[in-house]
Order: sequence, then C-alpha cells, then structure tokens
Amino acid sequence: MFTSEKLKLDSFHSQLQELQKEKSDRLQKVLEFVSTVPDLCAVLGLDFLTTVTEVHPSLDDETGVQSKSISNETLSRLAKTVLTLEDDKKQRLQELATQMKDLWNLMDIPDEERELF
Repeated sequence: MFTSEKLKLDSFHSQLQELQKEKSDRLQKVLEFVSTVPDLCAVLGLDFLTTVTEVHPSLDDETGVQSKSISNETLSRLAKTVLTLEDDKKQRLQELATQMKDLWNLMDIPDEERELF
C-alpha cells in the first residue's frame, strides 16, 4: 500500500514540475513580447501602458512579474499586437522613404549622394 501511495506522490510531483516549467515558459514568452512593445511604441508615438493594458491589464510594468497573465488568449493577443506594431512601423518607414525619395528628386540630388542613405 505504501508503495502505491509513493508512486502516486511521485506522479503528482512530476506533473507539478511539468506545470511549473510550462508556467515559466509562458511567462518568459509574455515578458519577451512585452519587452519589445516599449521600443515599438516609442517609434510610433504610442503610449506603452495603454497599448499593453488593452491586451491585458496585468501586463503593465507596475504590477510586477508574478501577476502577469500567461493565458493562451493573452499570448495570442500579445503576439498579434506586436505584429501589428511591427507592420505599422514598416509601413511608416516605407512612407518616409518614399517622401525622402520624392524630396531628393525635387532637389536633384545625385544618386551617389543618395546611396549614403
């Protein structure tokens, strides 16, 4: 009888370790996503806290690491938010490059000088 209880306890302990690892992995993913958002927000002129709290209120820096949501929905929404911000950044850079090219054309800047940029 003692042996079967020991086996159950070992099984539960193993499951607990697996769940703790999954929790740690999820938290790491959330933190990686959240760490990219401030730079993107700064480039795009957006408010970081507003952006992350729209995904989930627990993601602002003031709440601390332990209280961050690590649900599938939060991870999915964070990934989507980061992708949207990166796409917006790329679009704005393309628009700026087009405007710069148009300006250079108006100013008749030689190609050699343009290549520096």
